[in-house]
Amino acid sequence: MAADDKAGRRRLPYHDTGWSWVVAAACGWCFFWTMIVNRCGGIVFVTMISEMGASRETASWPFSLLGAVSNIFAVVSGVLIRRLPLRTVSILGSLLVATGVLLCAAVYNITAIIISLGVITSIGQGLIFPSNMVAINSYFQKYRASGSGISYVGGTLVSFVFPPILLYLNETYGLRGTLLIVGGFTLNAVAGSLLISRPQERRPKARTVEEPLTPLQKVDEPPTEKQTKPLSTFRKELSFFKRPMYYVIVVTGVVYAYDLVMFNVTIVDYGIGHGHSKWEAALLLSCYGCGDLIGRIFSGQLSDRKICRRRHVMAASFLVLSGSFVSLVHSHSMALLGTTSFVFGVASGSIIILFSVLLVEYFGLEKLPMTIGFHCLVNGLATFPRPLLIGHYRDRGKSYESLYALLAAVSFGTGVVWTIECFLQWLAGRKAKRAENPKIQPTSCSA
Repeated sequence: MAADDKAGRRRLPYHDTGWSWVVAAACGWCFFWTMIVNRCGGIVFVTMISEMGASRETASWPFSLLGAVSNIFAVVSGVLIRRLPLRTVSILGSLLVATGVLLCAAVYNITAIIISLGVITSIGQGLIFPSNMVAINSYFQKYRASGSGISYVGGTLVSFVFPPILLYLNETYGLRGTLLIVGGFTLNAVAGSLLISRPQERRPKARTVEEPLTPLQKVDEPPTEKQTKPLSTFRKELSFFKRPMYYVIVVTGVVYAYDLVMFNVTIVDYGIGHGHSKWEAALLLSCYGCGDLIGRIFSGQLSDRKICRRRHVMAASFLVLSGSFVSLVHSHSMALLGTTSFVFGVASGSIIILFSVLLVEYFGLEKLPMTIGFHCLVNGLATFPRPLLIGHYRDRGKSYESLYALLAAVSFGTGVVWTIECFLQWLAGRKAKRAENPKIQPTSCSA
C-alpha cells in the first residue's frame, strides 16, 4: 500500500509541464463536443414531451441511460485502456458518441432515441471519460485537481453555449433536424482525441532501448517467482476492496449521479411548470453552467494549493447541494431559480473533479483503472431507476418538490459522512503529532 502511494506521489519529468496543460485542454475539447446531449438534456426532454407525446418517465430514459450505461461500460473500457493506446480508445469513443446522435435523426422515434442515445452514445462516453481521467492523472501530480478541473470545463461551457442554440434549432428544424446537426457538431471531438495519450506512448525510443534487456533479466528469474507473480499482482490490484473508504467514494458517486442528472433533466420542465417560457427556463441551465465553471476551477485551486483538503471540499459541497434542493422547493421566481441553479452549479462543479483525484490519493495511481472501473460499474447499475423516480413524482405525483426533498435528504447524509471522515483524519493527525513529540523532546534535552 505504501509503495503504491509513493509511486503515485513521485514527481516525474512529464508531470505538470506545458504539455500537461495541452492534454488537459484536449480533454476539455472532447468533453465540450460529446456532452451536448447531456448538458442540454432538459431542453431535449421537454421537446420529446411536446413534439413526440412522450411521458416524462419515458422521455427521461435516454438521459438516465447516458450515465448508467457509460458507467457500466467503464469496466470494459478499463481493459481496453490497458490493452490499446489511449488515443485509439478516445477516438473510438468520440466516433461512437456522434454515431449515436446521428442515428436518432436517421431512425426518428422514441425507441430509437432511447437505444441510440442510451446505448451507443453512452458506450462512446464510457470510453472517453476513463481515457481522460487516465491522461490527466498521468500528466499531473502537484496540480492534479486543477488539471482535472480544466478538462471538465469543456462540459461546463456547453451549458453556456448550446441551450439557446438548441432552442433556436428546435424552433427552426424540429427535434429531428436538431439531432442531425448536433451529431455533426460532436464529430469535432475527434480532433481533441488525437492529442490524448499516455506519456510513455509519446516516447517510443525510450521504450525500444529497454526492451532488449528484458530477456536477459528473465533468464535469472526463479521459476516460482514467475508463476506466483501474476496471482500476487492481481490480489494487489484488488486490495482496495478491503478499505472502507472505497465504498464511501462509490456511494458518494451514486448520490452525485442522481443529483446531477435529476437536476439537468428536470430543471427546465420545473421552470416551465412555474409559468416561465422555454427561453427563460433554458437560462437556468446557463446559470447552473456559470456556477459549475467556478466550482470546477476554484475548488481545484483550493485543494492543490493546500488551502483546504479535498475531503473538506467534498463535505462542504454536498451540504450545499442539499441546501440547493431545499431552496428549489421554495423558489418560484426566475431570480430565485437562477440563483439556486448557480449555487447548485458551484457545488456540483466542486465535486465532479474530485472523484478520480481522491481515488489516486487514497489508493494510488497504479490502481486507478481498476478503482474507477468498479466505481463506474456500481454507479451505472445503481442509477437505472432514475426515470422511475421522475415518473413517480411528476407523472403521477404532479410535482417535482417531493423528489427534490428526497435528494436534499440523501445529499445531506452524504455530506455528514464526509464531515465524519474529515474529523477522523483530523484526530489521526493529532495522534501522529503526539506520537512524534516523545521522540523529539529527548533529543532537544540531550542537546
